[in-house]
Amino acid sequence: MIMKRSLAAALAAALGISAAGCGSSSAHSSAGTTASGGAAAAAPSGGATADMSYFNGKTITFIAPDKPGGSFDEWSRLLAPVMAQYLHATVNVENVPPGNTIVGQNQLAASSADGLTIGWLNVGEDVADAVKGSGGINFSLSKMSVVGAPGFGQMVLVAEPNSPYKTFAQLQQASSQVTSLDVTKGTGDTVERVLLGAYGINAKIITGYESSKDLAAGFLRGDGQIAEEELAVFQNAIVAGKAVPLWVSEPVPAQNPAYAQMKDVPTLAQLEQSSPPQGQQQASAIKVLQSITQVAQVVAAPPGVAAGRLAALQAAMKYAMGQASVQAQALKESLVPTFYDAQQTTQALRTDQQDAQSLAPYLKK
Repeated sequence: MIMKRSLAAALAAALGISAAGCGSSSAHSSAGTTASGGAAAAAPSGGATADMSYFNGKTITFIAPDKPGGSFDEWSRLLAPVMAQYLHATVNVENVPPGNTIVGQNQLAASSADGLTIGWLNVGEDVADAVKGSGGINFSLSKMSVVGAPGFGQMVLVAEPNSPYKTFAQLQQASSQVTSLDVTKGTGDTVERVLLGAYGINAKIITGYESSKDLAAGFLRGDGQIAEEELAVFQNAIVAGKAVPLWVSEPVPAQNPAYAQMKDVPTLAQLEQSSPPQGQQQASAIKVLQSITQVAQVVAAPPGVAAGRLAALQAAMKYAMGQASVQAQALKESLVPTFYDAQQTTQALRTDQQDAQSLAPYLKK
């Protein structure tokens, strides 16, 4: 899928990310994948020659900053075996979930710059923290080395079946305050607050859920009327009729088990056309929101990795994302494989045509 550069524009005000430059870690749980074959070399996105021989027989740590079953974890376990095969290496996925991705990101940035540790940047959360001026990561995103962005977790807003809300339009027209459940922080928190705020929905946001699984459990026991998270979190509930989808970030592929229930649910782009936000500031915030949902999960290495080693990692990821089996499995897991290589990802994150500060009215609460 072709990169939508204009949609990623607003991140540059908060982030300046480099495509060159970027490893060690401790694990909470891990799964190893060892190379079992070779692969034809794919051209790296930068100008450096890929140092393939360096990785032969070595072990790479792939930090997933969430619990098993989260989208970072799912992407890591999809990519690990194919990247291992390409590099003739072993790739171990290690889950470091504390701090709602913050601990895992900080661990990645503090790792040795030997090319043997890669992990994830949670761009949605990191942008929100920068806008709010709050704590979060303890490193500069501009110094991290980008490997690529494989895609994203499909975001969905759902309503409790017994609530009066069956469509997003009904939510917009609500005369009374809506109770909305929210994770403590992260991309889901950013998306929910901006979506509801920019569309003027009178919502009482109930936060404190430390993970998406905790959020789903709270929704199913009736803690609130609506909730927003990745489609994978609510997919089974939607299919079972225990959650009513009101909005989705991007069109749901036909391969998704919830496709029948989701095919007519409006996307963010469709809402912009059929029900544009009132006011320039609100419209700008929705543009930033669409960018965040599309370039929210970036694979990176720590600062200082030799250019040839980084080029090999970039080539390995590009090769993995070109495999039909990886794309098909991603779709089954409600992940959207819209691969941006390192150069495209860097360009998207550095574009300065929009201002991430348009999110501030909805995040600084």
